[in-house]
Amino acid sequence: MEISYKALIIVYIKGYLLGAPIFLMPGPHMALLVAETIHKGRRSGIKFIVGTTGAIIIMGIILTLGIQNIGNKHFIISLGFVSSVLLLLIGMEGIRKSKYPFNNSDEKKSFESTMWKGFYITIFNPYAVVWTSTIGLKTLWELKQRGQGYVVSFELGFLSALFSIFGTIVYLITKDKFSRIIQKKYKVLVIILSVILIIFSIIFFIESLHKLLKSEGAI
Repeated sequence: MEISYKALIIVYIKGYLLGAPIFLMPGPHMALLVAETIHKGRRSGIKFIVGTTGAIIIMGIILTLGIQNIGNKHFIISLGFVSSVLLLLIGMEGIRKSKYPFNNSDEKKSFESTMWKGFYITIFNPYAVVWTSTIGLKTLWELKQRGQGYVVSFELGFLSALFSIFGTIVYLITKDKFSRIIQKKYKVLVIILSVILIIFSIIFFIESLHKLLKSEGAI
């Protein structure tokens, strides 16, 4: 099947436009990215983006292989409970560490931890999985029928949205002018972002509990 370069560009733009609202939307990803960047600096923010990218690539591979069980209702419910515990722990850790600025002696361990946070907050995010197993699955399946090149082009557009939006956020936070302002409000900002993560933890738990009771016919 002949590949049209013009069609590839259109598919790339489609991937970007579908990804942009997700990465612009305030949520656990945004809160954790900002908190980690404020707490540990620009390199930590980049590590978070790398972790998120790895998770998205893995989810994309799973979809292109045709594995659709991630859309299973019971799987989503279980994932919601796991996510609620995960976000609660991260939020509590953020509050606990808010009084301590970044410690260079713990640099390597902190950066690795940040990368993994980006990875598993994506893998275990029920919102991300629902989008991936519905809109993402449908889109990739349609593109796969046209050729693997279209799938790759779409995924590159999607990841470009991630890099450009999250990268801009990290850059602005660590820019000298903003960095000086943030340092003055460091403790308050990290606590607020950590509380946001805890709020999402409660939301995920309540939604998962509601779905569980509904599936069992209790409500």
